Amino acid sequence: MTWKQFVLALTAAGVMTGCATAALSQRGGRVVSLPTPPGAECKNLGTVIGAGGGTFGGAYIANDELVQYALNDALNKTAEKGGTHMVAQPPMLGGGNGTTTTATVMAIAYQCPPGTYGASEAQ
Repeated sequence: MTWKQFVLALTAAGVMTGCATAALSQRGGRVVSLPTPPGAECKNLGTVIGAGGGTFGGAYIANDELVQYALNDALNKTAEKGGTHMVAQPPMLGGGNGTTTTATVMAIAYQCPPGTYGASEAQ
């Protein structure tokens, strides 16, 4: 492989992996998304920020998929904090040159008792 082929392969790999496409983890899949903050029985764990897309490659992903990736990232981060629920704000889309390349979801993570607000006992 010549150095030109190496640089081309490295650039192609960077473009393909340059966008964050968060898969929903098993724990993240158990987090319940709520439309409004839960009651006092739930502990506020703070803000989580989910991101989807990126400068390289984000322009080649549909907006709804960018939002889904950002939502998955927020759900995963809520689970990593020990959260069982989250309340997300509407997604924000960003980009440049007339193309959307990123989506961001800001949410508040909560830890609620089992069986509340639609949570399963196995959280």
